[in-house]
Amino acid sequence: MADKPLIDLYLRKSKNLRADDHRREQSTDTQEASGRRWADRNGNTVRHVWVDLASGYKADAKRPDFAKR
Repeated sequence: MADKPLIDLYLRKSKNLRADDHRREQSTDTQEASGRRWADRNGNTVRHVWVDLASGYKADAKRPDFAKR
């Protein structure tokens, strides 16, 4: 049996932009669970989980984990 492809999950802080925004806020824990389910359904193995809690609104936000790879 062939090894499953390895993938990384990149999780970001998430929040609604406006009161009428149809997207839901998702915690990084919820994002990770969803990503792991997707990986399993698609025959992948999660190699590493990167978590970014910096604001997505700030262009100059430091993202040390993202910069690693």
